[in-house]
Amino acid sequence: KGNGVDQDYKQAFEWWHQSAFLGNAWAMNNVGDLYENGFGVEQNLMMAMTWYLSGAEQGDRMAMYNLGLLYEAGKGVDRDYAAALDWFRKAADKGEGSAMHSIGAMYAEGRGVSADPVEAHAWYSVADLRFPPEDADEAKRNRRDLDELGARLDPEQLARAKDRAAAIEALTRPVAPEPTKPLGPVEKST
Repeated sequence: KGNGVDQDYKQAFEWWHQSAFLGNAWAMNNVGDLYENGFGVEQNLMMAMTWYLSGAEQGDRMAMYNLGLLYEAGKGVDRDYAAALDWFRKAADKGEGSAMHSIGAMYAEGRGVSADPVEAHAWYSVADLRFPPEDADEAKRNRRDLDELGARLDPEQLARAKDRAAAIEALTRPVAPEPTKPLGPVEKST
């Protein structure tokens, strides 16, 4: 759905692409997303990776998270859990709740790391309050995973998870608000 206009992925791609070329990291991530999903442009996972990497190098936490997802799934690249975890950690360090949940899931399931339910619970706990309102479904999934895992831990494990969560929380940045309006050309007054 467009914001006040009809949804048009091709037009969105043009605006985001222009903004990305001007150095906007958020736009770089959005261009990567359009390439990854084939919205408004032919799907091209190599271009998605290129744009995500550009955005990540500029500090965009969602671009970092999206790189982690590509590596975790082996989508357009060889599956590489170590690279996925590295990108998820970088995004988590910037306060990205989805990345924190992904780290927790990797520890819960032992994907690319030794299974560690205490570490998983700690990451789910820190992620719990990091989801913006538009990510309510992800927040519910994280809460479900947190509660299910917590029910399987004994009191000593829960205490260690709480201590570990406090340590993680101390190292992560709060989530900065995203821009509220899409970026586009500035109108010139005459």
